[in-house]
Amino acid sequence: MLLAIGLNAQNQYFSAYNQGDLSYCIEQAEERMQLDSATAIDYFYHAAALMRKGDLKTAEQSFKKANELKFQGRSFYFYHMAMLSTSQKNYERSIAYLDSVLSLSTFSYFPIEDSLFMPIKDQAEFKSRKAQIRAKVFPCDEDPKHTKLDFWIGNWDVFVNGSKRADSKISRPEGNCMLYEYYTTLGDFSGQSFNFFDQQRNAYHQIWINFKAGKTEYYEVEAKDGYLMMETDSTSNPRLRMSYTLLEDGNVRQLMHQYDSSKATWNQVFDGLYIKK
Repeated sequence: MLLAIGLNAQNQYFSAYNQGDLSYCIEQAEERMQLDSATAIDYFYHAAALMRKGDLKTAEQSFKKANELKFQGRSFYFYHMAMLSTSQKNYERSIAYLDSVLSLSTFSYFPIEDSLFMPIKDQAEFKSRKAQIRAKVFPCDEDPKHTKLDFWIGNWDVFVNGSKRADSKISRPEGNCMLYEYYTTLGDFSGQSFNFFDQQRNAYHQIWINFKAGKTEYYEVEAKDGYLMMETDSTSNPRLRMSYTLLEDGNVRQLMHQYDSSKATWNQVFDGLYIKK
């Protein structure tokens, strides 16, 4: 019961704070302080709102009280203490608080464009911490293992033998850890694919599901800049191979082959050209 009340209070503060209703945060917190029922959540949002209004001294006192009462959002607390320190022109302490964020095993990304960080945004120390934090929060953003098929992102017209056959939209949701494809033909066929780096297999992996609940899984066999080839498992029936190639004009060619076990050959069954809309 007490946990539910606490979460509800935090959600109300969080919503008001994000919408810029600082007066709500201050008034609600001070009302609870007067009743001697203020929690760490009340003190934290009281401090955060006052900080943005420029009352740095009182804000620091409330942040200290929130910390004493064991405010649970440690990364959120450290980020705000870094912003407060920046506002106080104590830039060394600001960087130290960002290091405290990095020391946590898990944390959420901080507002890199927040105006309170503007005084130090061009400092090498801040840029370094920002890059390190981003790499931890969004591990798929820059890691080449996760970006092998990024050249396929976009909205495409799909042509076969010079005629348009389908539309394909490729996006990168889930913290950029997955490529999502939505594919629809000019007829009645449609399907979706989920493309990601498979940690267990240490290889890129595609799961294709069509509108008739058919599912096919492909795994990386070869990859280089602008090129990715994947195959189904050797036990699959049919056994398929698929490749994506980035062309010089920015379009993408997709080839599919099917294995003929009687002749031990791969026969081409699809040659599609993805042209950017």
